[in-house]
Amino acid sequence: MGEVMALVAGAFAAIRHAGAEASRERSAHIAGLILDGLRPRT
Repeated sequence: MGEVMALVAGAFAAIRHAGAEASRERSAHIAGLILDGLRPRT
């Protein structure tokens, strides 16, 4: 779980560093993309 949290934290740090808008909706969308990519395939 620690690796997943580091990945998510790194993604948001990169967004802040780039100066992109970090609204709640945008943050939730990005988190969903990352977590969907890590979800096991059935």
